[in-house]
Amino acid sequence: MPVAARFSDEFIRSMLEDDVDRPLEDWLKKAQSKVSDRLRDAEFPSLEELDRVDNVEAGIMDIVEYLADDADDYRHGAAVFSQRPGEEARTVVAELRDLAAWADARLAEAQELVATTRRLMDRYLREAAGTDELLHYAANEFQIFVTKETDGGDPPFGENADNTARAAAIDAAARADDGVGARFAERFTTLAERLRKAAATTYVGEQALVEAMRRQAAAVEALCADPDSFVAKMLTTGSWRCFMAMNRCVLAEDQARRRQLQRQAIN
Repeated sequence: MPVAARFSDEFIRSMLEDDVDRPLEDWLKKAQSKVSDRLRDAEFPSLEELDRVDNVEAGIMDIVEYLADDADDYRHGAAVFSQRPGEEARTVVAELRDLAAWADARLAEAQELVATTRRLMDRYLREAAGTDELLHYAANEFQIFVTKETDGGDPPFGENADNTARAAAIDAAARADDGVGARFAERFTTLAERLRKAAATTYVGEQALVEAMRRQAAAVEALCADPDSFVAKMLTTGSWRCFMAMNRCVLAEDQARRRQLQRQAIN
């Protein structure tokens, strides 16, 4: 049955000017490797990591859409010209089929990356729902949040630790009466929103997991309901104390306790 052309001959010939996108091909391979590594070593995710995975999936879905469209256009153009006689028509058909094959291969890779990214998010959400160290996790997030507000960088951990001045500035910002608790609570509440949404959509039918997600969401909301109390709790966690100790920085309450002990010793 003859194929009705959706495009003009001129437009179909212009498709031959398309080059295969080698940077996209390389990016898909690197992204698959990176996401697979994260999936293999997945631990409790940061809020930034959850946002990052969302953004990666959204970007890949855009790639999937345009690759599918391109592959369909190439195949259609080839089908139209396959009805034409002559060497030029055969050349157009062969080149368009090559382009369609390349687009199909990249489409398969992009779809595999979407699947891997969703498995990673699944692992993260299960970790978030199952943790019994929510306050410890919140304190780590609070360090990240306050550090971003203070100097735009990452908290001084690992190779960046032993920075007393930065740690002291971060600790002071965390204790400042300027609404930092409310701002962080608004950010941390997004975890509850994410868990509730997943429980209501993605995991319908997994009753135990749905209940765990809802419980964890409620726990997050309870912490965030009183921002000042929330901050006070986080500043007493082992996570915050470890952060300060790694940077050779004494907590304000520890300094006050030392001064009190010194005064008692003098008296």
